[in-house]
Amino acid sequence: MIHPSSPLKILIVEDQQLIAESFTRLLSDSESFEIVGICSNKIEAMRALQLYKLDVVLLDLSLPEYGRDQPGADRGFAILSHIRDQRIAVRTIVLSNFNDYQLIRKAMSLGANGYLLKSTSSIELMKAIRKVGGGEQYLQPEVRDILQQKDPNYLTQVSLEAVQLTSRETQILGLIARGFTDQEIADQIGLKKFTVNEFRSILLRKFEAKNAAELVNKAHEQKLL
Repeated sequence: MIHPSSPLKILIVEDQQLIAESFTRLLSDSESFEIVGICSNKIEAMRALQLYKLDVVLLDLSLPEYGRDQPGADRGFAILSHIRDQRIAVRTIVLSNFNDYQLIRKAMSLGANGYLLKSTSSIELMKAIRKVGGGEQYLQPEVRDILQQKDPNYLTQVSLEAVQLTSRETQILGLIARGFTDQEIADQIGLKKFTVNEFRSILLRKFEAKNAAELVNKAHEQKLL
């Protein structure tokens, strides 16, 4: 679980060195962020996902496979698919020049938690990282407009599908669904009652639920139980 005092651990996946360095300088100036690594191609990114404990990945879609071969958006999509299929506990923000509806929608369908264009401001970038790192979803207003113009109902569908849980959150959600109290859950999994209560609050917020019954119902609706 991320505590307010802990910086978000960030991996930058970007093949253009100048852009990667500018992101690094910007984010390193804030105590809220810690740059764990910079990857310039798909192979490096896959390796970093295995090596490091990360909170957020800033991902350019157009990447080389390895070295400096021709970049392609399929490499960025492959990384998103890998994170989803392997259930890696990390949040992803696509940071791309692509403003095409189909590419944005594909990235979101593969589990991206945020989407920004590289024309975004530094303030918006940091805002997006904080929100996504905190378990929310973030779409740049221009990206939202692109999605809404093509499919007015899509953003509603995305918000319903956006809840993603860590393995610990999934474990506690299952115990809540079985009717256990916070103290009983704490005793079962070796945590303090206060910590379990924090997890419960996070789950209620993620599902936008008012109580445990609504939380469990929404989790069933999204097939998370």
